[in-house]
Amino acid sequence: MPIAKFGEKTNLERRGGKIFKLTHKDEKVTVRFLGDGFYTGKHFVQREDSSWDIFFCPRIMLDKPCSLCQKFFEKQKELKKMIEAKEDEKKIEAIKREVRKLSPTIRFYYPALNRDTGKPMILEVPLSIRLKLEDFVEAGMDIFESDFVYRRTEKPGSDYYTLIRKDSKDTPVLTEDEVVSCAEALNWDLETEVSGKPSTLNFVPDEKNE
Repeated sequence: MPIAKFGEKTNLERRGGKIFKLTHKDEKVTVRFLGDGFYTGKHFVQREDSSWDIFFCPRIMLDKPCSLCQKFFEKQKELKKMIEAKEDEKKIEAIKREVRKLSPTIRFYYPALNRDTGKPMILEVPLSIRLKLEDFVEAGMDIFESDFVYRRTEKPGSDYYTLIRKDSKDTPVLTEDEVVSCAEALNWDLETEVSGKPSTLNFVPDEKNE
């Protein structure tokens, strides 16, 4: 069982040298998406000593049963019934906290070019940005031909992160060095860079099979 101790990088973090993510309010980056991405689902479970157990979710990663996700779905149903019944707000908030603790954290990773630096990277984004990208695709836009400004606003709701597509006239042609950077990013094995070899993945144990 992997343990995340304070002051020590976990196995997951040590693999993330090429990964770029926004970490503080109003941070932003201009990015060119280069290809299809890879996604992960993890559970973060806090222990009594305040350390953390971090697991890949077998439901998301392997399409197999996950006891934590099962509890998550059950608590979601319970929460929905309580809200519909207009039960005590304190009880509802308590269930919401349980739901958040059980919820898997899903992240998407895309090969990308950092147009602010000209360097290749693996861009880590939340589900909300994945959905915004899908909106652009459904609208018939070629997301690989435009630059995007990705920003962390920390506003509540779906705009905690924003993604703005730059107009073609504001999208400079790639330089020779940037073309080389794009080729480098596209040659990376995203699954290995993000998660490591399949044999090294740690999954939350399924209580039903123990």
